[in-house]
Amino acid sequence: MNLIKRIKRGWSREYFRNNFLLILIITFIPGIISGVGIQWFGVTAVKGELRERHTIQIAETAEMVDDQLEYLELSLSYWAFEKRFGPDLLDRNFVKDVLETRDMMQLLTVIQGSHPLIERVELYINKDDEPLLFSPFYSKVKPVEYAYYQSLLKSDHSMGWTHQEQPRSDREESTILSHSIPGASQMPLGMLSVTLDQEKFGQLIQTLKTDEQGITFIMDSRQQMIAPGMDSTDAHFVSALKNELSQLESNSGSIEYAYNGDSYSVSFGQLDRVNDQWTYVSAVPLSAITAPIEWISKSIVFISLTGLVVALILTWFGSQTIYRPVERLIEKVQKENDGDEPDNPQGEFTMLEEGFTQLYQERQRLKSRLTSETPQLQKSFLIQLSQGYLYQQTKQQLTERMENYGWKIEGHAFRVIDIQAIGMDEGNHSFITSDEGLITFSIQNIVEELCEKYFDQFSVLDNYDLSVSLFLIEQSAHTQAIRSFVQELSSIVNRLLKLQLIISVSESSNQVKRIHALFEETRQGKYQRRFKNQNQILFLEEAPKEHKRNQTSYPFEIEREVIQSIRKGDREEIHHQLERFLNQLVSHAKTWGSIQMGMLQLFSRIQHEILHSDIHLEEIFSNRNLYSELSIIKEPVRMLSWLETKVIEPYLAHLKERVNQEAKGLVDDVIAYLKAAYMDDISLDHCAEKFETNAHTLSRSFKKVTGTKFIDYLTELRINTSKKLLIETNLKIHEVAEQVGYRHSYFNRIFKKSVDLSPSDFRKKYGQ
Repeated sequence: MNLIKRIKRGWSREYFRNNFLLILIITFIPGIISGVGIQWFGVTAVKGELRERHTIQIAETAEMVDDQLEYLELSLSYWAFEKRFGPDLLDRNFVKDVLETRDMMQLLTVIQGSHPLIERVELYINKDDEPLLFSPFYSKVKPVEYAYYQSLLKSDHSMGWTHQEQPRSDREESTILSHSIPGASQMPLGMLSVTLDQEKFGQLIQTLKTDEQGITFIMDSRQQMIAPGMDSTDAHFVSALKNELSQLESNSGSIEYAYNGDSYSVSFGQLDRVNDQWTYVSAVPLSAITAPIEWISKSIVFISLTGLVVALILTWFGSQTIYRPVERLIEKVQKENDGDEPDNPQGEFTMLEEGFTQLYQERQRLKSRLTSETPQLQKSFLIQLSQGYLYQQTKQQLTERMENYGWKIEGHAFRVIDIQAIGMDEGNHSFITSDEGLITFSIQNIVEELCEKYFDQFSVLDNYDLSVSLFLIEQSAHTQAIRSFVQELSSIVNRLLKLQLIISVSESSNQVKRIHALFEETRQGKYQRRFKNQNQILFLEEAPKEHKRNQTSYPFEIEREVIQSIRKGDREEIHHQLERFLNQLVSHAKTWGSIQMGMLQLFSRIQHEILHSDIHLEEIFSNRNLYSELSIIKEPVRMLSWLETKVIEPYLAHLKERVNQEAKGLVDDVIAYLKAAYMDDISLDHCAEKFETNAHTLSRSFKKVTGTKFIDYLTELRINTSKKLLIETNLKIHEVAEQVGYRHSYFNRIFKKSVDLSPSDFRKKYGQ
């Protein structure tokens, strides 16, 4: 058995065959000429006859398909003129009039059953106050469906075909025929559409295929595929065939097409549809018909080969000696690929070249993906950092994360610039500034374009309140460049948006832990502006010393640490920071009033944090007058105790209960999504974006609810699915890898790490 296996393995290698067949090629020239002659002339004649018959058969079938679709178009056009779909639809109240709603659903059900290709009938009524949709049951229109139907109503044609490759909501890929209603109206009030049964429509298209090994498809005038259920493995062949047909001048006919060493008879023609023109294509392999002739020619060659059996045996042993070094190298390559033989025999050196090429392409793909996603990752990190959610991380942790996101921070300093737009009420701004969100977006774009001119490393954050924050990483203080930047920015915004800017520039700091403070200082700094609607530029490091000294009388830094400890829920840390705050406040206060105002300010900041977490004060404190309770306390220590026991602890308890419920619901939704889409390219960031949260929150919630990390759960899900596929199916290793969302080489490594067996060994041990 080992000898046979070695013979098969060696024979499949190009380099081995070149050595082994050298004598054979010289000896068998007469037999080869005979076989090639029979194959060349005989097969060519058969191919021509087959292609002619195939063209006639496909044309007849295409006419039948055209009749089916034309009947469907006529049926929909007839229904569109039904009086029930007249202008009075807008006056009907389908919510209150149950009988009218039932009759409309029954009518749509009748239409749905009028043709076997119809899967679903939908009636869209474009009411100004509230658009309605019968499908056939009554429902409100989702935003994505509203945009879809509005685009159809704005079309120049009252009737037409649409193929949805991307679902409108939770629906699969579909082919839709729609007609505006009423039928002859120049101002349609809605849309009547039918969605084809993809399975039956696919079966209808497959009637154009005359052989099980063939392939058929239909495309519209934009060369968009209309082929339900097409196997993804045919995509390369279909793409190559489309390119070939696009170079032809004729819109119908038959050609012979060669692809990957196989010959195909390809017939194509036109299907005239409403407001469109479809092209049908049917390709059938000629090799299935010409196989007997090829067998005869190969038989002649085989008869010639039998005369040199002894020579072949001797050649085998000689070739083995020559091939031995290359064989050892190939064995190492196959071991890396878990011994999975390639689908098609290929040269040894080609195999190695393809391996390196694949590795290089994967590296370039990952590099390109990382480059495209880096700006968004940087902004997400900065948002968390600026809001204080990363305050508990060490300097080393923050530095490593920033370097991983592509920032160069060694020997650099940090600076934050807050840009606030004012002058909305002046009445002389442009039409763009009618929307605050659009103003902020416009300012952000202007800032980003100018930063390309002035700075090397920067990131712009949209604060959604007519302001943006600019984060700079500078190698040395560029005060003059910043002055030029803010002056040019102010000039552009004044001219284009007719608004003025309040620009606060922080001091330069080389401490990564100070970045959050820089954001906070610039936000606070803009309140130093003069009460005038004019451009004002505030360099906070140039603020008067007296102002800075007064600013330190209230311990803002300790206040931030109090808020951070509340966010973490660490009660010991909260108590420690509150004591620090009180000690600092008492040491700088001159009167009891100053202490009381400081504690009230701290309470106000804590209350703001509670509201920021989307919790109403009534949920925790009922109708208590908290300011009054705090105001009547005359001892600082009792104030501190009151804040801990009456405000912070009830808030943390309520927050914990709510977070646990929200986390469980979020994790349940994510797990359901993973089980349905584990074969796709899924990441923690992708799931966080899909479920409208951030990666840090999702990771922490997933670990807390399931006891397992997100990536470990996804890996276990994929590995368990691959085990089932390896045991219950005959799929190849690389096909199993693709079905569970892995690349072949990585799948081998992760499977072996999880199971302590390679995929092929696992199949041998547990397969049937």
